[in-house]
Amino acid sequence: MNEILYIIGMASLTVLLINAEPFRWILKKMKLQDKKLFNCALCFGFWLSLLIAAVLDLGCILIPISAVLASFIDKKLYE
Repeated sequence: MNEILYIIGMASLTVLLINAEPFRWILKKMKLQDKKLFNCALCFGFWLSLLIAAVLDLGCILIPISAVLASFIDKKLYE
């Protein structure tokens, strides 16, 4: 059950960050707004989930699942 919450949490955090105006403003100031990593929910979700999984010592299977879920959420919210 905890794994499902981690997956949903990481995917939701990814979608919130990738679409948040303050985050976009920071990327623009750092000249990173055109990089694919920060524009693609799948890519950003993978790397953010990898970072969270490394810090919390979670399983590796959670990383791609949360990245794909973040991509699905982003597409459904912003079609």
